[in-house]
Amino acid sequence: RAAGEAAGGGASRLWAAVASARRAGWRCDHGAVVATGDRLDGAGDRATRRVRRLDEAIAPWRAGYAEALAAVGRLDDARLVTAWLDDQAATRAGPLVVADAARAGIAVALVAGDVAAATTRAREVDPVDEDAGPFTLGRLGLVAGRAWLAAGERERAVASLTAARRRFTGLGARPWITAAERELAAGGGHSELARAPTGADLTPQEQAVAHVVARGATNREAAAELFLSVKTVEHHLSRAYAKLGVRSRSELASTLRSPSVPDTAPGMSRRSQPERP
Repeated sequence: RAAGEAAGGGASRLWAAVASARRAGWRCDHGAVVATGDRLDGAGDRATRRVRRLDEAIAPWRAGYAEALAAVGRLDDARLVTAWLDDQAATRAGPLVVADAARAGIAVALVAGDVAAATTRAREVDPVDEDAGPFTLGRLGLVAGRAWLAAGERERAVASLTAARRRFTGLGARPWITAAERELAAGGGHSELARAPTGADLTPQEQAVAHVVARGATNREAAAELFLSVKTVEHHLSRAYAKLGVRSRSELASTLRSPSVPDTAPGMSRRSQPERP
């Protein structure tokens, strides 16, 4: 955005606006998505008008715009955006555009209360084209799962939501994993509670070592504080890394800030109880 303002417009402003809309969508901030989408879709300066000709497969944002429009009650506008996506999907037939058009159509139909239309759209893209990418397909599967739940087809819903959760898990997309888990729980499917691992998964010894190291101590300093050998500290630390899925001390410290992590490790001496990082 700063580059675009300094240059007096140009592509930088366009890309900044697209990025802004997508980030707002990931926060589920429908109002912000709509505000940014209105600017992108309206008659702004020359740079923003060019977004109308921008291939949706290059900078996808309209599916999120349609979902947000429906969420704030602008169903007619949402249908217009969905129709534009459908036209693009029909003429270009790129897998990402097809998946996003389907997602928008399902989401808008659900908000409108037209479950039959939503499930029809879901059926049209089953099976999906994997070339659309895991995040795109995960979001499509999440919305399709909601449609099947609304239609009372739990088996289809669970299959779609489970596939969405698997894709989100592979990406480490934690908010979307949680969303898939909630829908699975609502549908009566098996929920693995695909949460991010926390310090509660560690043994008391691993917790103690992890907390001291996350506080900034070296392995030798942790060994001295916990009355352990350096080799033992290294052993517990490597197991903590593996369980928490982290690869650095900064990632370890960030993970251990979770509210579910015990402040102290039970069974350790008072001196060995580390501070909360």
